[in-house]
Amino acid sequence: AHPFPAALNDCLAALQWVQANRKELDVSNVVVCGESGGANLSVAVALLAKRDKKVLPDGIYAMCPYISNLYHLLDTSEAQELPSFYEN
Repeated sequence: AHPFPAALNDCLAALQWVQANRKELDVSNVVVCGESGGANLSVAVALLAKRDKKVLPDGIYAMCPYISNLYHLLDTSEAQELPSFYEN
């Protein structure tokens, strides 16, 4: 099993490795991208890199990320009206 935040940490490690080796890889720009859950990881890895003062990606291409302002509802009765959000 690979519980949270294993995927996020793996993505950050991969980003930092590519950034550290961009000359050898002949890479001019590093853009992280993903679709759906991968898009969330793309955004999260950039935010984590910024928070931890690591090298940031040159860009983010997030296709269909699930971004919501409803996270504050998780501990309320209103969350019962959103079972998929609450269960996932």
